[in-house]
Amino acid sequence: MTQKFEGLKRIFAEAGASAADYSDLEKLYAIERKQAVESAASSMTSTLKLLMQDLTTGNDAFSLKDRLASATSTYDPLAQRVAAGDKSVDYDDFADAARNVLDVQRLLSGSQDDYFQKLAEITNLTAKALSDQENVVSLANANSTPFDVRAPVTSPGANGNGAVVAGLDNIYGVLSGQLSNLNLTLAKVERNTAPTAMVARVARYGF
Repeated sequence: MTQKFEGLKRIFAEAGASAADYSDLEKLYAIERKQAVESAASSMTSTLKLLMQDLTTGNDAFSLKDRLASATSTYDPLAQRVAAGDKSVDYDDFADAARNVLDVQRLLSGSQDDYFQKLAEITNLTAKALSDQENVVSLANANSTPFDVRAPVTSPGANGNGAVVAGLDNIYGVLSGQLSNLNLTLAKVERNTAPTAMVARVARYGF
């Protein structure tokens, strides 16, 4: 990624890019670097979680009671948050913890009541979480958006859409300006890479 942006910096320099162009390039680099770091961290965390599971609840060197206690210590806090309607819960973590508890409980209890009680608890929590998420999606789809404006409003009246229209006009102006700057930058690149420019460059620098 760094090499790619070093190349872009050279192109910008040859094209005589402005400070604003360099600022936009730097912002793009920061965004892509953040995404790359987060992706690597997520992959590493997932690997470590699997290893921790193998070392604790999946380790048959421990007694089933110890393994169940370990699985439960991870599951209980997540289950409490799901029961409380916490929308920030990582449902992947909750699902993994619930499966671990059920697996160990089944080994320990077989087809006895303890297993089916835990199964019913997790089933109910899963149904609640699913319902909560479906409600969130439904509400999000029903909400109006800034693009629902039908006509401009000249004064802040009852519906208060004037600020939205002004905001859209401002966005349009910014985008138009950026497009104009991009066209100028591309024109400079084309001039610098034209045959005459290339001949002059070879004559001056030898490459």
